[in-house]
Amino acid sequence: MLEERIDNSAEFKEFAAGVARTGLSHAYLLLGADTCIRSMYIKKIASFLMCPERGCGECSVCEKIFADCHPDISIYNRDGKCRVEDAERMIADTYIKAWESRIKLYFFDNAETLQPVVQNKLLKICEEPPQNIAIFLLAGSDGALLNTILSRTKKIYLPVFTSEDIYKELVEEGYGKAEAETAAALSGGRFDKAYLYVKDEAYNKLYEACFDTLAKCKSSRDIPVYAGNNIFSKENLPLTLEIMEIILNDILRMVSKGGALQTCRKESLLKEIGNGFSAGGVAMAILALNKARRMLGSNVSAAGVADTILFEILEAKYKWR
Repeated sequence: MLEERIDNSAEFKEFAAGVARTGLSHAYLLLGADTCIRSMYIKKIASFLMCPERGCGECSVCEKIFADCHPDISIYNRDGKCRVEDAERMIADTYIKAWESRIKLYFFDNAETLQPVVQNKLLKICEEPPQNIAIFLLAGSDGALLNTILSRTKKIYLPVFTSEDIYKELVEEGYGKAEAETAAALSGGRFDKAYLYVKDEAYNKLYEACFDTLAKCKSSRDIPVYAGNNIFSKENLPLTLEIMEIILNDILRMVSKGGALQTCRKESLLKEIGNGFSAGGVAMAILALNKARRMLGSNVSAAGVADTILFEILEAKYKWR
């Protein structure tokens, strides 16, 4: 199970050994993009620090932790919208004695989204923390965090898993082997993306629709038909670009005859999409996806991004033969 995989990971063992060796630090920065692992890691850390048996998973303390109802654990910013008032309430709470445990734990998820004014509020508590509290910032990367925050937190990394680990976990959880194989291949080593495929029917349909669009949009006359598809809606575009990049990378592998394919049981569709592509053309099509991401970041309309993607993929196919 996923909990056991985290328990047995080198990263979690290193954290546990560090606490045993030098005690619990007052502030940590946990880095890792996998939101599923981040969510489970919060529970595993809390269980390790609060359970009398260092995380037995069965006592009343662990039950409360895994049910998200322990009174001495607070989790902020799950929606990426933490306000100054939230930080101020958290700071005030740190001076109140723990209800049931000897320590109080505060977790700030998606810490890279915290506004500088909020980070500066947290900085004071990181510099002069009350006794018996620990603050954990969890982020996909540390690029948006203030240097003053970085210098006052102990950096640790979340476990990284392979596609094979994810495949085995999904099969153990009862998913079919074919479904688990596809999800693991699409995951890029991330459980959150794998679970998205096996649990979210809308994502599954989006995956199939991306193949269908790339296979059937064969000329500029087809662009208006396919650019209006739901895969190019504003909310779906980021995932659509990820899926199309996976597909095009597989086509590049087929064209250049190198490397195992990432998608599963899609060879015939890949051949259909790749027919007429040179290796250079596929590379240019992949660059078009990166251009589309920049356009999204510049608030270009979803329709404008869709037209650009399809036109430049077709251009790359026929221009770079």
